[in-house]
Amino acid sequence: MLTNSRAWLGDHTKALSNVLKAGINCYMTDGTATVKGVKTHHRTHIVKAAQTYTVGPFAIYPFETEHDAVEPVGYLISYRPTGEKLLYATDTFYLRYSFRGVHYLLIECNYVRSIARARFTNGEITKNLYDRLMTSHFSLDNLKDFLAASDLTVTRQIVLLHMSKDNSDERRMVREVRSLTNIKTTAAVAGLKLGLDLHPF
Repeated sequence: MLTNSRAWLGDHTKALSNVLKAGINCYMTDGTATVKGVKTHHRTHIVKAAQTYTVGPFAIYPFETEHDAVEPVGYLISYRPTGEKLLYATDTFYLRYSFRGVHYLLIECNYVRSIARARFTNGEITKNLYDRLMTSHFSLDNLKDFLAASDLTVTRQIVLLHMSKDNSDERRMVREVRSLTNIKTTAAVAGLKLGLDLHPF
């Protein structure tokens, strides 16, 4: 994902050139590849929203997300040998799709609206930053709406991603998502290791 704004240029793709030089295949949308200038690199693989591609035993379905970026996508990843599915969605303020049969959710929960609004009112963040937050990132409320509308019958674990340093409340977010879904919920932090172990073999 790559933002259109120069202020955010390089977000999430700062190490892309080093990864390509290391001989690692990189999958991205045409928009990201074009802006990063790597469209013709032999390790670049262009993916399109709503078109499944495979990497080894994984089937990966990119889907459109809502962010101030060039062709941003999230991913529904299926492990074909067992049929397990993992949903990965971050840097989006809304998800227009629903997904069934997902065992693991790695999903953004960036901020709490009341906290962000209070910081804006107090002058701690500018209007530009506040407006961008509201239209580019998943709030706790939006996440809860998405989860309430989702079929979580087989979901085993929810991991909350991309929490704002100043506009979030980790304990509240984990507590409210867990209370809503009755599913094991964890906040992602540096160094966290999670076992996706529905089929441990």
